[in-house]
Amino acid sequence: MKTAYIMIGIQGSGKSEFCCRFLAGAERVNLDTLKTRNNEKRMIAACHVRCVDYVVDNTNPTRSDRARYIPAANAHVR
Repeated sequence: MKTAYIMIGIQGSGKSEFCCRFLAGAERVNLDTLKTRNNEKRMIAACHVRCVDYVVDNTNPTRSDRARYIPAANAHVR
């Protein structure tokens, strides 16, 4: 894995725009488009296998929301 980014912010705050402008080379993981946590988990796993940068583009307002992504990212640090 290269880099995992976790966006944080309320709806409409510009997270997706930021991703498109400044993280365009990273794979965008968005629960709104993927629909289920299982699909999200599978996409993140695929990013780890392919060793590509990815950005989790969700609101992630609480520590527990963000914490779900950290163990998987740490497990794939090389």
